[in-house]
Amino acid sequence: KDSNSVVRIKTTEVLYITASHSVGRYAFLEHDIVLALSFLLNDPSPVCRGNLYKAYMQLVQVPRGT
Repeated sequence: KDSNSVVRIKTTEVLYITASHSVGRYAFLEHDIVLALSFLLNDPSPVCRGNLYKAYMQLVQVPRGT
């Protein structure tokens, strides 16, 4: 947890990018990142919550051909 909202926003942006790749999705699931970051769903910043939501959506949507 960081008190600076910009840090949380940028972190969730990186997580979204990571979750868009198969290796990143595997790391999310292997290291229980989903549960560890669930507290950010109550973050006061709507941008942070939105980025986390997009990252979670990347995890549940498997690209075609895989």
